[in-house]
Formats: sequence, C-alpha cells, structure tokens
Amino acid sequence: MPYCQQDDSRTQINGPSIMLEQAPAQAVALTLHELASNAAKYGALSSPSGRIELQWRLQSASRLAVRWMESGGPAVKPPTRQGFGTRVMERVICHQLNGELRFEWREQGVSCEIILQI
Repeated sequence: MPYCQQDDSRTQINGPSIMLEQAPAQAVALTLHELASNAAKYGALSSPSGRIELQWRLQSASRLAVRWMESGGPAVKPPTRQGFGTRVMERVICHQLNGELRFEWREQGVSCEIILQI
C-alpha cells in the first residue's frame, strides 16, 4: 500500500460499508484523489512522519459526512489563492451535488469535511 512504513500504516480509514450512486461516488473519489495528491506534494504524506485519517459516517439515511485529517507533516498555512483542484472539488461537491465542502487550515495539518446527500 502506498505511504506505508515498514509495519506501520500512515493511513487510518474508518467508516461503515455503504453503497453510493454514481454521481456522489465519483465526487468523493475525485475529492479524495485531489486531497491525497496535495498531501503527497505539500502535506502530511510529503513527510515520513505524516499521517492521514479518513472517516465517514451517515448523518441520516440520506446524508453522508466524510472527514479527511492530516497530521505530522509540514506546518500548514491557509492558501493565499484557490487552486484548480479546490475549484474542481467545490464545483462538483457544492454546485453539482448541492453538498458542502469545508477546509480547516490547522497548523498540524489540513482537515477537509465533505457533506453529501446520497
């Protein structure tokens, strides 16, 4: 598995087994891909001690919350401009699916919450 140390995984993934329709599944996949790419280039996964925690839960029968949290990487500062990847994530999650996308630029690592109607 990418980003694993010898016997210690750098990623922790937790959530119930759920089935998503095509549009929300693609939106979540695109968003997680963008977050992982950024983590590998600039965030937690660019440092040997960096870690990622991914959690999801059903807030109701039709509402999914996904949370991405980074720690142990370089110190984080809020961006001064919105990049292409963030614009794409917002367009897909917020505008096409009427979901929510929230970022927290914590010094110990970026955190992103995705809320979708499923």
